[in-house]
Amino acid sequence: MAAQTRVRTVILHPHELTAAGLTHVLTQSRSPHFHVVSPEHPDPQPDIVLYNAEHDLDGFHDPRWRALLRPTHSTIIATFQHERWRDGGSALGCGAHGAVSMRLPAEDLIKQVTKIHHARSHDEEQTPPEDACHPEVLRTGLTARELEVLGLIGAGLTNQEIADQLYLSVNTVKTYIRLAYRRIGTPRRSQAVAWVLRHGITTPVRNVAREHHDVIAG
Repeated sequence: MAAQTRVRTVILHPHELTAAGLTHVLTQSRSPHFHVVSPEHPDPQPDIVLYNAEHDLDGFHDPRWRALLRPTHSTIIATFQHERWRDGGSALGCGAHGAVSMRLPAEDLIKQVTKIHHARSHDEEQTPPEDACHPEVLRTGLTARELEVLGLIGAGLTNQEIADQLYLSVNTVKTYIRLAYRRIGTPRRSQAVAWVLRHGITTPVRNVAREHHDVIAG
């Protein structure tokens, strides 16, 4: 009989007793077989990372959290106990692949973790932009496109230049700007620029003129 594949799992939780309890629950499972490894383990890409979602009630604007999401193909699952985290909204908005309540019975918790891990698509990895996890940005409800447009406004681009950057019509750009201004509570471009700079919002700016020249020259 072939050996059962081990699901390498890292648990990140500030309370040792809670982490130990979760480790016990997971390692009792036979299908799948969880192998819990230390966060300091040399293996840089465990299959699953269980990350305590309540370390920062304002969100996940945290270097350790961001480091988890960018270089790894691990399934990131936020764990929580408090009711306000029952939907895992902030965790999912910052790139987690799912959220699990620590109040679930052991068997249900294992089923939920397994379900999230199996459902995750490894083909379409889209990590949210760095600034999307800023607590204030999360509270505004800005979409990724609105955030992108605001970043270009902060970079000093005109509406036409933003349209060229994003391959959109100017009217569509104006719609995104209007919605974004409403979310951040400002009616003027100068105030929007100040808001963008204050929150460190950035969007890479392409050299559209140079690209156009290269296409013609080619």
